[in-house]
Amino acid sequence: MVPGLIRSGTIPFFYRVAMLDILPVAGTNIAWSSYIKFFLDHTGDNIAKKVDGSGLKLSDYEKFIKTFDNNAALKHLNFSFLILLPIKLFVEICENTNLNITSYKALQRNHRVIFITGSLEEWSLALPKINSELSSILLSFFNQIGLKNHFKEIKRIK
Repeated sequence: MVPGLIRSGTIPFFYRVAMLDILPVAGTNIAWSSYIKFFLDHTGDNIAKKVDGSGLKLSDYEKFIKTFDNNAALKHLNFSFLILLPIKLFVEICENTNLNITSYKALQRNHRVIFITGSLEEWSLALPKINSELSSILLSFFNQIGLKNHFKEIKRIK
């Protein structure tokens, strides 16, 4: 478990570590059964076949990703967080990633509050380029919501 993780039932909802407070705010919800039915009804293609043969227990996110070719699904899964962080880390994220950021003045000196959003593709590219403590917390979050297999190849670039 990540230090500072505060849980509500089985869903992590708030992380506090050192100089970081992180609140997952929004994420794409997969309506798996409806998605399969709609696709079958309107294209005649049973996309569930791409997943059924794997024999693996996969999250709805991972199943959704497997129904697309060439990881195109990564552009359609979005996640947003509110983060209190030191200004130095805020600048690092702005300079090294393409994540969408709205910044607010924080009450805490030398800190910013940011609302940060990205597609899974953008998060995959960004996490290796940012502060290891923040990227570790975000990786832990993505692992806990069922994206462990997707992020297992992430390696730090910095």
